[in-house]
Amino acid sequence: MTTLTRPHLMTARSRQSELLSMITLALWRLRHSAFMLFMTGLGTVCAVMIICALPVLQVVTTTAALRDLLRATPSNSELMVQVSSRTLASARYAQQSQQLGQPFTQQMTPYLTSAPPQATLQVLNLPVISPLPISHVATFTLMGVNVPEASSHLKVLQGRLPQENTSGPLEIALSQETAHELTKEPLHIGSLFSTNLSSRLDSSSDPTKYTPRALQFRLVGIFQTIENDPYWHGDTLDPTAEGDPPKNIHYPLLLSLPALLKQADRLATHEVPGSQIILEKPFSLYWYRHFDIARISVLQFSDLEQRLHLLQAIYANKFGSNANNQALDISNIFLGGAAISYYNQPGILERLQNRLSVSNIPIFLISGAIAALVLYFVAIMTSLLVGHQANTITMLRSRGASGRQVFLTLATQCLILALLALLLGPLLALALVAFFVPRLLPTSTLDALNVLWPNPLPVLALTPAYALGAIFISLIIMFFALQQALHSNILDQRRQAARASQTPLWQRFYLDVILLVVSLVAYILVLYTSSFPGLLDIGTYLLVISPLRILVPIFLVIALMLLFLRLFPLLLKLVAHLAQRGNSAAPMLAFAQMTRSPQRALQMILLLSLACAFAFMSLIFATTQDTHLTDVTNYQTMSDFSAQISDLGEEPLRDTYARYRSLPGVTSLSIGYVNDGTLTGETPGRLFAIDSQTFAQTTLWQSSNSSKSLSVLMHELAEKSAKANFKDGIPAIVDASTLNNLNLHVGSTFSINGASLGDQTLHLVIIDSVDHIQSLNNSTDAAFNLSNPLPSGVLIDYETMNRYQVQDGGQITTPNMIWMRSQDSSTALKALRNALSDPMLSLVNIEDRRTMIDSLHQDPQTLELLGLILIGTVTAFVLALFGNFVAAWQSARSRLTHFAVLRALGTDACQVAQVLFWEQCTIYGTALVLGIFFAAVLALLVVPNLVFTTTPVSGENTYLGGPSFTRSSILCQHTSSIPPRSG
Repeated sequence: MTTLTRPHLMTARSRQSELLSMITLALWRLRHSAFMLFMTGLGTVCAVMIICALPVLQVVTTTAALRDLLRATPSNSELMVQVSSRTLASARYAQQSQQLGQPFTQQMTPYLTSAPPQATLQVLNLPVISPLPISHVATFTLMGVNVPEASSHLKVLQGRLPQENTSGPLEIALSQETAHELTKEPLHIGSLFSTNLSSRLDSSSDPTKYTPRALQFRLVGIFQTIENDPYWHGDTLDPTAEGDPPKNIHYPLLLSLPALLKQADRLATHEVPGSQIILEKPFSLYWYRHFDIARISVLQFSDLEQRLHLLQAIYANKFGSNANNQALDISNIFLGGAAISYYNQPGILERLQNRLSVSNIPIFLISGAIAALVLYFVAIMTSLLVGHQANTITMLRSRGASGRQVFLTLATQCLILALLALLLGPLLALALVAFFVPRLLPTSTLDALNVLWPNPLPVLALTPAYALGAIFISLIIMFFALQQALHSNILDQRRQAARASQTPLWQRFYLDVILLVVSLVAYILVLYTSSFPGLLDIGTYLLVISPLRILVPIFLVIALMLLFLRLFPLLLKLVAHLAQRGNSAAPMLAFAQMTRSPQRALQMILLLSLACAFAFMSLIFATTQDTHLTDVTNYQTMSDFSAQISDLGEEPLRDTYARYRSLPGVTSLSIGYVNDGTLTGETPGRLFAIDSQTFAQTTLWQSSNSSKSLSVLMHELAEKSAKANFKDGIPAIVDASTLNNLNLHVGSTFSINGASLGDQTLHLVIIDSVDHIQSLNNSTDAAFNLSNPLPSGVLIDYETMNRYQVQDGGQITTPNMIWMRSQDSSTALKALRNALSDPMLSLVNIEDRRTMIDSLHQDPQTLELLGLILIGTVTAFVLALFGNFVAAWQSARSRLTHFAVLRALGTDACQVAQVLFWEQCTIYGTALVLGIFFAAVLALLVVPNLVFTTTPVSGENTYLGGPSFTRSSILCQHTSSIPPRSG
């Protein structure tokens, strides 16, 4: 047995001694390469931190966008259930509330506030028995609410708010305007009101017989609603008029919902115990539930959408049956909310998801570019670490160390660095984003940082794949470099030190040439495909062609850069030959050294040139994005303020001008008429009947819209309109879309139907054309006109249109649109904005150009892209400078013997320093020139496709965030803007 176990013991001892020798060797190498290990480890940790910060930053900014959307309007954060019922009883109301609220408890509890739903009961058109109203067609509207909850949303002017009472009349409160307008005699606290409920009992033998039951009220308070309080959903609780004159006046009476139900119970049980009152006409019940916005993050986005779809499905299945609804005595069940999608109308969450799918394309590509740059830095640092120890590896191998010992010794060092980066990188990424986001996002969205703290685990769970990817690439490069070093000897090392003979892998396989050819072919195909939009649908275009329009130029630039680096050694030889004819030894020695061993210089030039290109492109993009967002807003609003006029009546136009011109801060204004109609051949068109005398000085007409200035066009329109005899038609200026759709030209005639009052047909004659009419979102660029065709545009003179209608026996069209220019001072703007909110001005859908620009600049998605570019710029420069410093230090340290020989031959220390200075100047100068050149190429080819052409989603179907506004951003040309020089 001894003979059998002795080899086993010897093997164990040899393994143990080998392990001890590896540990001893590792510690010995640690002392000699501690600085290089520290620098490599620091660089790797920073690289992993940057890569992990990219998904973390996206989570925070997208969460900010989601919460900003939910806070955009009060209705965005609400889910509402509305039903009609006729049974007015506490037990039935409790049953209805429980059954209708159960799906919310099952599906939406994690996303809703813990507060009970806001409940409102409305009983309409109750006759006014007393007091005697001013209007003989007046009715009461009972508004039952939870008074303790509503008290903070009312300002009590007299008395108090209603309370529950066990006997006597119901307590009510009136708004100040209702109390003033209801009767001729002034109302006071304690005044009595009475009405009748046309109703029957559920125990009645005749279900068609309804009898009036008296209901009395006592006034206990007069209040005023808080202006723009979302609690009342736009209802001021003031009297409202309805119908044609004489109009029916509705007077709201505010009372306690539980008190109203208990009073109905008392009326029913007083006649028949245990019975319930059923009204002849149904009343409405509303329940409002609110999202707990601070708890919702983008990590729950998919789950939230899924739960909303399930909620709709449950309501459709459970309350789509008449049997269930009859048991609860409910009808007209409506589940509403801005987050709910209906048929062809997507909800705000779905619209945000669609926007993210498009706006995330440039974000992902920029993130990918940053990650690739960081990984290239990691590869350089790893190769520097192995290269630093290449001589030691060769020496150990020549002195008897096994390849396994050397490999495991050095691999252990790299594995420790990788493990350290894997542990610290994600944690430092959280700290970096937490530090960076408050300086990026507006204050109103900073609560998005709570997705990081106090529970960072869900966000940290996104980072391992990124960290492991960076570490994996680092280890692959390290193992590959170690294998190369292990297979070399002292002679190879000396030969490579004297004159490098190994060429990079990409040069040996001509990857630069292949990449250049593929990129050129792909770019040509992308341009060709974009010019024929019929080949692809809109979704394919946005998700395939748009990314390719960004990626292909980037790869083209990389291919050109690699091709230049292939030719760079030849350029170095030429420069070295010229330097030999000079009088200075330093440049000659520097270029001679770089010519003999150019690989490290090529790596540094590539890293620095990519950093410079990224930095310059970032500056150009930031300026372009800012300019583009302003152009998009100017294109849409056409002026500082634009609004629709709801009702002018028969007011003369000059009086209308005088009324709006008197507003504070208005410098000029123009009034007109805008409406959609149908052109000849069933082509959709939009008519702009404008005042040619004031339109030019009021609107912000962009030069890209037409070759002529707007003032010249308006002078031409006014002159020919004044001379028009209407035989050929009304003089009109049309856009290029109209000419193309109808195959028209200047001098052609056509007609438009349905655009003027009374659906009168207008016959028009073309006197000139423009490329685009602002605020009209159509395009002659087929690449962006892939979906439904948008309206063609027609400009005519407003007064001329009315003269034509009168002459043709038609009706004068009243203006419905106004544009205003205003002063820029904050005081004047504040006064004008306050004045425009006056309902007496009859202005709706008011668009404020400056406010829209501010909202676009504060959009989290836009800020995320700008933040990524800022991170990429800083990262590129810091890592490039860091890598070049380490490479220069290693190069100088490996050439100490060479420098000693130079000193022995009579070269002073200053000349040795000049050699290194010339080398570094060559590297930095070449990288700077390449960076500027390729940044210009990227600015021309990539930046126009990076600029956002989608706008923030809002809760209302207004221009901002609607599809028309999105298309208007496409019409504004994406031209790269070079930042002006400061000073």
